[in-house]
Amino acid sequence: MSASTGRTIPVNDSSSESPILFHDPTSEPCRAVHWFALEAGIPIRLRYTWLGRGEHRSPELLRANPCHQVPALGHGEFCLAEASAIMLYLADIHSCTEKWTGETPRERADVHRYLSWYHTNLRQKVTYDYLLPVHFLPYYRGSPRPRDERIATLRDRFQETLEQLDGFLEEKEYMAGSRLTLADFLFASELYALAIDPERDRILSPFRWICGWLERLSRLSSYAESHRQWNRVVPLFREKNATQPSERPDLSWIDDLMESET
Repeated sequence: MSASTGRTIPVNDSSSESPILFHDPTSEPCRAVHWFALEAGIPIRLRYTWLGRGEHRSPELLRANPCHQVPALGHGEFCLAEASAIMLYLADIHSCTEKWTGETPRERADVHRYLSWYHTNLRQKVTYDYLLPVHFLPYYRGSPRPRDERIATLRDRFQETLEQLDGFLEEKEYMAGSRLTLADFLFASELYALAIDPERDRILSPFRWICGWLERLSRLSSYAESHRQWNRVVPLFREKNATQPSERPDLSWIDDLMESET
């Protein structure tokens, strides 16, 4: 399947009006949106847009999001960027917003608090400040990996973020209590990205509530589907990053993944 071909989920939905999600399975926010749509039973069409191949700069994607970022959503003439906004929109158009954000003003305010916290904490400190320079850029661009001392410093910097998240989850099944909300999909997708780090278990092991929560979520069938492709490429990242990269990797695995989708 080419990047310009859509895939509709759930598979029993035949509506050509389903929104199109510009999607890279190696992107944490993309996986969060896909995961939410699967769990909520909301039909979308996946339009694969691989960052490693520069497809986020294609004219089609730029029409949906001039900032050339994924995820992006196209629904008729309407276009939308940002994972949390996309999930809220999908919930709104399917009249299930309260189910996924809370039934009372206070419950919804709490979920929105988490969504706001995510951008300048979990997303910034774990992914942008750490995973990007330590793992993703060396893999995709052959950029030099930071020295060991620098890597240790970057890990130390997001410990407070994990401590706060562990506190949010204390004695709770999910972020907002006893039921799933949008925050669970967004937050957990970010932390599942740590699978490419050989120190992942050591990093997370001090955080009892995070580990239990991630384990519960990983048992959902919607997790298995939304993270299926990501989990297939994790070993490739780990193998490549076991040595200091000197050049961009062979990305033929993308073709293998896309063939498995046809």
